Amino acid sequence: MSRPRQDAALRVAELREQIRHHDHRYYILDEPEIPDAEYDSLMAELQALEAEFPDLQDPDSPTRRVGGQADSAFTPVRHEMPMLSLENGFEVSDLEAFDRRVRERLGESDAIDYYAEPKLDGLAVSLLYEKGELVRAATRGDGETGEDVTHTVRTIQAVPLSLKGRGYPDRLEARGEIFMTHEGFERLNRAQRKRGEKTFVNPRNAAAGSVRQLDVRIARKRPLEIFCYGTGHHAGGTLPDTQSAIIRALADWGLPVSPEGQRLKGVKACLAYQEDMLKRRESLGYDIDGVVYKVDRRDWQGRLGQVSRAPRWALAQKFPAQEKTTILRDVEFQVGRTGAITPVARLEPVFVGGATVSNATLHNLDEIRRKDIRIGDTVIVRRAGDVIPEVVAVVPDRRPANAREIGFPAHCPVCNSEVVREEGEAAHRCTGRMNCAAQQLETLRHFVSRGALDIEGLGEKSLQRFFELEWVRRPSDIFRLYRHEEAMRELEGFGERSVEKLLDEIAQKRKVNAARFVHALGIPTVGATLAKTLMRCFGRFEHFRRAPLPLLLLVPDVGRGVAGHIRDFFEDQGNAGEVDRLFQGEWPIELQDEGDFAADFVHSLTLRNLLTALGLKGIGKKGAEYVDQHFERIEDFAAMADDRLNQPEGQVARSLEGVASALSEHGLWSDLRQVERCLMEWGIHWSQDRRRFGHQGGNGALAGKTFVLTGTLPSMTREEAKERIEAAGGKVTGSVSGKTDYLVAGESAGSKLAKAEKLGVEILDQAGLERLLA
Repeated sequence: MSRPRQDAALRVAELREQIRHHDHRYYILDEPEIPDAEYDSLMAELQALEAEFPDLQDPDSPTRRVGGQADSAFTPVRHEMPMLSLENGFEVSDLEAFDRRVRERLGESDAIDYYAEPKLDGLAVSLLYEKGELVRAATRGDGETGEDVTHTVRTIQAVPLSLKGRGYPDRLEARGEIFMTHEGFERLNRAQRKRGEKTFVNPRNAAAGSVRQLDVRIARKRPLEIFCYGTGHHAGGTLPDTQSAIIRALADWGLPVSPEGQRLKGVKACLAYQEDMLKRRESLGYDIDGVVYKVDRRDWQGRLGQVSRAPRWALAQKFPAQEKTTILRDVEFQVGRTGAITPVARLEPVFVGGATVSNATLHNLDEIRRKDIRIGDTVIVRRAGDVIPEVVAVVPDRRPANAREIGFPAHCPVCNSEVVREEGEAAHRCTGRMNCAAQQLETLRHFVSRGALDIEGLGEKSLQRFFELEWVRRPSDIFRLYRHEEAMRELEGFGERSVEKLLDEIAQKRKVNAARFVHALGIPTVGATLAKTLMRCFGRFEHFRRAPLPLLLLVPDVGRGVAGHIRDFFEDQGNAGEVDRLFQGEWPIELQDEGDFAADFVHSLTLRNLLTALGLKGIGKKGAEYVDQHFERIEDFAAMADDRLNQPEGQVARSLEGVASALSEHGLWSDLRQVERCLMEWGIHWSQDRRRFGHQGGNGALAGKTFVLTGTLPSMTREEAKERIEAAGGKVTGSVSGKTDYLVAGESAGSKLAKAEKLGVEILDQAGLERLLA
């Protein structure tokens, strides 16, 4: 049985928020919290829901993107060709289904040639060579934009600074995976312990952290390796016509490639290769977590094309997660940015999947109860190359007599505030919000992050230091940092210029797009895309901030759970006071791009839609229509419900009475009266003249127009261009199609420009876009 759309929308919002959080932990912080298998499960659930409910699809969904955004500490690099992620397979049937789809799309009945190689557990990078010389290295980032790490990659002995031989294109982008061998990892940790410094948990983390070092001297000491697995953009020459030949060419030009790569014919050969790699996994000397299969012919790769985030011609077949048994000694509780309390198992250390594991996630109370996990149990721990693995089951036969049940704390372990569990939610949450130190620090990190206020210079370490000095405990404190200017100059690593630069950056970023500000506040379940939708509908932050719960339900993609989180956030005194402080002081927040209510949102504001959006049993479409037909205002309907003597009779009466009873049962009369007061005050009540909002279908100079952005614009980032287009009512998508109205093309526009020209799509430069916006 399919789930109701409202429930699906809520779950989709939750999944997107969780996946983005884990992308940030994995790609930016190099501190993943969950195993790959669990992340893959979240992504698979989100993909299934978006397929079942196509209207919930969003261009900014994690299913359409690759991973994390570039860290603000590094110079962003736009990839000339996106660095896509790969579709995952887990069972033999997944590989067989992949092969069947390939043959069907190509119209081939014979066995397909594939190129296979181990899937490394490292950090994906792009190496750009011009005239054979290495000119730039970048991380994958979000697939579109990565981080410039040329300074550290140049220290890797295996990376040639100049290509060998001849025949390579004038401009060649090689792509590969940086990793660390087990021997190198152990050597590095021994040296770290000898110096009394923090050791690394696993080779993947060590490799990623080393590449993303700002200090090149540290990176030079790290034992990093690289295998190249393919190419990206190239110009001024040709490449071989098969994947296997490209790998040979890369090797001839001096780039390291996996010695385990093979060309295979058909599924049976692929399965035999996979079985062989699984047997040899432990003896390779470096971590792998599966096998990658790619259609060997490049012309077939082109015909197969890609979906939003992955090519159709490649599959990452994951190995089964590795498992070991150990003893669960204790449970501790960690507090996240949104106040979610996460139970973490403290284990008897056990070596699993190439690393010693002593912590594991227990997820939530429901999972603990479902698996019947108790302190003292022998548990099965699963790890697939991750920092924090999971406890998947207990071994009941080994349960000791003194095993203790796990209970959630009634009060937050950080701030001692009450811990609650909302109806319908799996997570327990601390109610301390802005008063909880754990939530404060995570809230601050989110507030200054790239997708939020994007304050350069306030990275992880600086923020942690200011937090410990109690200079910054709340977002509003950031805009009062100038009070500590003199003391800041005395800190190690902060000179006259860096302090001045940081304060200038903070002063500039207080002028912020309204949707970015809403996203930066860290309201649970309100990500960047939903923040844009909310501000487009309400126009002004104060309208959104005051919107009663029933009114929020009329916003697309907002269900009862999301609306409840929004209202809870603003009704909390600590949060409300902090929001007020952000708009006060010498450096107050100044919101940009605020406007009027969106026309389509205003036209959706009817009494019928308002009642239907509540989703209550007893309020059907007919009943809502009858209320709409018979009453101009909620207050009139409330008066009828109270006056039993003058109620209408028959079917209409029974429907109206059913609606009134449902509202009374759920105590919603006061909420609806509050909605009406707000709408009357704002001049958008259904009984008022709303002609200034025009026709239903959007407002703004670019309403109804679809844009695609490509290349580098002279004086505007793609994000800025997107925000301005959306503020003017336009829509920005990621790929060119017959429905595209305009392609905005900058320098190095690439394949999207060619496709737009072929389809006859109007092409604009930045000046042309500026004219449209004006």
